[in-house]
Amino acid sequence: MKTIFRYLRAKEWLFVAVSAVCIVLQVWFEMMIPEKISQVSTLVQTPGVQVTDVVQLGGVMFAFLMGSLLLSVVAAYLISQIASTFSERMREDIFRRTMEFSVGEVGRFSSSSLITRCTGDVLMIQLFIVTGLQVLVKAPVTAIWGIQKISAADVSLTVATLIAVLLIVAFMVVVIFVTTPMSIRLQLMTDGINRETKEHISGIQVIKAFLASGFHQKRFSEINNEMASLNIRVNRIMAFLSPGLVFCLNLLNLIMVIIGAQIVDSSPIELRPERLSMILSFSSYAIMIVTAFITLVNIFMMMPRAITSLKRVSEILDTETEIKDGTFTGEAPETDTAVEFRNIGFRYEGAASDTLSEISFKVKKGETLAIIGGTGSGKTTLINLIPRLYDATSGSVLVNGVDVRDYPVAELRNMIGYVPQKSYLFTGTIAANIDYGENGKMAATLNDIKKAAEIGQAKEFIEQKEGAYQSPVFAGGMNFSGGQRQRLTISRAICRDPEIFIFDDSFSALDFKTDRILRERLREHSKGATVILIAQRIGTVKSADRILVLENGRIVGNGKHEELLEKCDVYREIALSQLSEQEAARK
Repeated sequence: MKTIFRYLRAKEWLFVAVSAVCIVLQVWFEMMIPEKISQVSTLVQTPGVQVTDVVQLGGVMFAFLMGSLLLSVVAAYLISQIASTFSERMREDIFRRTMEFSVGEVGRFSSSSLITRCTGDVLMIQLFIVTGLQVLVKAPVTAIWGIQKISAADVSLTVATLIAVLLIVAFMVVVIFVTTPMSIRLQLMTDGINRETKEHISGIQVIKAFLASGFHQKRFSEINNEMASLNIRVNRIMAFLSPGLVFCLNLLNLIMVIIGAQIVDSSPIELRPERLSMILSFSSYAIMIVTAFITLVNIFMMMPRAITSLKRVSEILDTETEIKDGTFTGEAPETDTAVEFRNIGFRYEGAASDTLSEISFKVKKGETLAIIGGTGSGKTTLINLIPRLYDATSGSVLVNGVDVRDYPVAELRNMIGYVPQKSYLFTGTIAANIDYGENGKMAATLNDIKKAAEIGQAKEFIEQKEGAYQSPVFAGGMNFSGGQRQRLTISRAICRDPEIFIFDDSFSALDFKTDRILRERLREHSKGATVILIAQRIGTVKSADRILVLENGRIVGNGKHEELLEKCDVYREIALSQLSEQEAARK
């Protein structure tokens, strides 16, 4: 409940109070109508009655009906405002919180589950608020006032009404008890459907290339059929609900007619009109009471799913992110070291062994460090510790002599231009993708963007497009080739003009000529900047000031190209697998 209350401001609480008053008044107007029906019934049976008297009572009834309608509309409008504002704030908070998550925390929830929680679960809570606020006020008030109205009438009619209420409640409780676990499972299975759909759509190129549509259709059909079967079972049980409730209501009407007929028949002739009017009003009150309990139980049927959704949303909102701001705000100490790893160890959550062990090295300011190693050797994990996409399990990573955990996260990342393994572009324009995010400096001008694109070897294909730098970019950059996306993401990092460049295998989609020219232009542009790059090509790393060789999460080589060819077996094996001995030995 605290999760709900935190999203309601003074304005919404005022709306809650006003809507509650409107609902109470609406119930009062509705309660007055059976009384007027009783008066009309008595009036028409009275000798010498005037038509104008009946019309006058009818006008009063119409006024009550219109008053009830108006109050119902006002209450529904206010409650919809409350629910819409609530869900807007909750979605905003969920999105903001997920942006604070580390890569590991996103993986722990999974992107498909985060999407479901931000959309479907919030919508479920919103629907519960819309219906619940009305019913939770209206149903108890209707039941209390209705019971007060009928308590002065015939005992047998009151008992019949109470028995009908108990039967309906018992019937619905049984249905709820049976269907609630299945409804919760259905809600959780939505994550699975989203996960499968997202995976298949994201991998559509691979699926088509390998003619694997049948395999993926079978995988999707399995989870889809399971969800459909569970839905059918729930709906089969729920199918008894509406006919069962109608049967109980009609049975109550039949019993009241029988008992009412006996009451009227046993009454003196002069009291029969009054008794008949009492039976009519009593019947209306009884139906209102029973309907109130039905709507109340319907809300209780929604409640388990709403509670489950609230718990799932609360898991996100209550998650304490691992990556927290440091408190360092002073001047960094005088040092010629840009990045230092001190006895770093790292293990992914749930992993059986460390991904990195005993990693120690320094990168001087203005130096270019290349990192090479086999697949799974821990290269990407290593560089992800610098901008704190993860935090080291043990040891310390220092930037400019300060532990990265001591920096405010934004200040740390403002010093870094990061190009990840996967080149991802965002919906918008080319210019917006190059001048992306914030770097604590003045906004980039168009000339800055053009210069970054020129260094990143993207200028040529950009200016060939209609609209040039204002050309549209589709989600994920799917209207660009892999090499074009890679050059644009490199240009994005260059445009930040950072102190430290980090390239995670960011030249793999480039031809050798473009790779060479880009690195030369980058070296000219970034004099004084530190460059850390991961690459699989020996031609890309051999010109670096220093090369780090990783194997199984440990450093097995650290030096220049020529030194490693002589002393490091792992590096020599990689080099000779790509180049001849003469080419490998050539500078």
